[in-house]
Amino acid sequence: MQSYPDDPYISITYLHSQTLPEELKKNADSLVPRFILTFTILVVFSVFCSLSTIDGTLYIDWVLSKPILAVFGVVNAGMGIATSIGFLNLAGVPYCDIVGVMPFLVVAVGIDNMFLMVAAVRHTNRALETKVRIGECMSDAAVSMLITSLTDAFSFGVGTITT
Repeated sequence: MQSYPDDPYISITYLHSQTLPEELKKNADSLVPRFILTFTILVVFSVFCSLSTIDGTLYIDWVLSKPILAVFGVVNAGMGIATSIGFLNLAGVPYCDIVGVMPFLVVAVGIDNMFLMVAAVRHTNRALETKVRIGECMSDAAVSMLITSLTDAFSFGVGTITT
């Protein structure tokens, strides 16, 4: 097969029992070094998107803006990744190559949930007590967060089982 002549109309692809694990390992090895850069960009993007301006001006409304919540939303997802990998390692679960892609998926779901909470907090009445506002926020955002988390977990699970 190696001496097959080059032909612009014929493409040869090799498929064997180790093709999928080899490609997963190649993807994981190429993505892991980019995780720090991606994490930093996501923090900056989340903070930028959480800022609110005063109507008709370019001034930032620091009362409605929630940049700290945005930072902690990304950090929370990162802590979840570290905790899950550490716990599974402690439990003796063997490492598989698809785990290298998992941090990007977890951070995406965590940031989605953070934006849902920020939007729900912005729609509450600022005159109410803090615990009442948080209660209203979670009653609005919790259903969306549950549905997105369950559908993401289901789709990731199906993807893991079928590979």
